[in-house]
Amino acid sequence: IDEICQLHKPCEIDPVKLKDAENLENNRENLRQYVDRIFTVITKSGVSCPTVMCDIFFSLRESAAIRFQDDPDVRYTAVSSFIFLRFFAPAILSPNLFHLTPHHPDPQTSRTLTLISKTIQTLGSLSKSKSASFKESYMATFYDYFNEQKYADAVKNFLDLISSSGRRDHKIIEQPILLKEG
Repeated sequence: IDEICQLHKPCEIDPVKLKDAENLENNRENLRQYVDRIFTVITKSGVSCPTVMCDIFFSLRESAAIRFQDDPDVRYTAVSSFIFLRFFAPAILSPNLFHLTPHHPDPQTSRTLTLISKTIQTLGSLSKSKSASFKESYMATFYDYFNEQKYADAVKNFLDLISSSGRRDHKIIEQPILLKEG
């Protein structure tokens, strides 16, 4: 997030909003690299998830699996919908509100963060029809890059890790930690 705010790389992929000097393919590549890096940081951060949160995610996963027994993916979607929609997407969208940056980003950076947030949220949702998840055709086209099984697998591995019961000794009193990656 810090790098995105400092470098101001152009990432606009809406052809209507492109500035004259911008190149759509370069912008797409800049955005893809940012999404890839943030996605990797998120999916590798499971070991840093506090035990109390893991316990909550475990309860959520198990309750959803019991309630919706006909849906084998509900154990993932219940947790992913919660953590991506309520934590990661808002933190990317407004990093200043989560103390990731000291100030509200400038308009260009805010737009970049919006595009990243939308993509990360869709990746995290594990929705079957990714392209249909976007109202904007330019987002659906951009998202095609991420329509690979490795992204779904990374999300599922992350969700398995953060929603596992008993993965740590509950007798250990954890010190509060500030999770700030990148």
